[in-house]
Amino acid sequence: MVMVGSYADLLSLGRSMTVEIAGQNCKIYYYYYDSNYIQVPVLLLHGVNGNCRNFDSLALFLISNGFNIITLDYPGRGNSEYLKDKELYIHDVYLCVIRDLLQSLEIKKVYCVGTSLGGLLALQLYKKGVKVKALVLNDIGPYVPIERQKKLAGYLYNNYVKFNTLKEVSKYIRFAYAMSGIDLEQDWRHLIRYSVHKENNGSFILSYDKLVVDKLYEDSVSGEVIDLWDDWRYLQYKKVPVQVIRGGLSSLFTTDVLTKMQEIKPDTDVVTFDSLGHAPMLTDIIQKEYILKFLKNIFLH
Repeated sequence: MVMVGSYADLLSLGRSMTVEIAGQNCKIYYYYYDSNYIQVPVLLLHGVNGNCRNFDSLALFLISNGFNIITLDYPGRGNSEYLKDKELYIHDVYLCVIRDLLQSLEIKKVYCVGTSLGGLLALQLYKKGVKVKALVLNDIGPYVPIERQKKLAGYLYNNYVKFNTLKEVSKYIRFAYAMSGIDLEQDWRHLIRYSVHKENNGSFILSYDKLVVDKLYEDSVSGEVIDLWDDWRYLQYKKVPVQVIRGGLSSLFTTDVLTKMQEIKPDTDVVTFDSLGHAPMLTDIIQKEYILKFLKNIFLH
């Protein structure tokens, strides 16, 4: 059995596979821990400008409590390859990549935790034949008002910058994630380290493709609305257990959307962290324990 108890141990699990996207071979980075007795793995899906390292704290916690973990960098993020055509940075491409990864590992069903974009993808996995046995949506619902989309897209579009020093990176990241609930300095340092790539000239650049935010911005300006209410109704029809985590000050996930979600699916388990924004980083022990309790309850029943 592989023993995993630190961030370094998780890094040692890193692997890659090649998928074909619109005729282009694309290397996808992922890690999979499968030595625990709870055989259905927890699939961790990151946000639009994140990567799989965002989940390392939660992954270690869940592994220590008996769960297996699988997570990946979407195309254009982290250690996965970037795409040449920004029009390919869309939900359907990400869903196909996730499906192909799970199929390559012979995984047919998962528990799933999705932050922001990751939650939107999790809502749609069934369309690709992936069985989601339970779902945790982190600060996202099936509908995002267009003005909220524009605000997020505009921020990312206007703040894709390069840095000369890690001190500059630290200042930027600590400001950008100030309302995400990170308390421990080790978690801040981990986030800062894996939010950037170091370039050959010694400068640093954010660890996602600029074309990702270009596409996001163009879609928001064109008025393309995120509306997955039918997918939410499908979860209710299939009686999939769902936990929703919301930052009380979220800039993306409104109370109106949450209320409608509860009307459609009354058994939704809702946890709100009043002082947090978009999106809780899930590094805090209280946040992690809520997720663990929810998943263990599903496993035991």
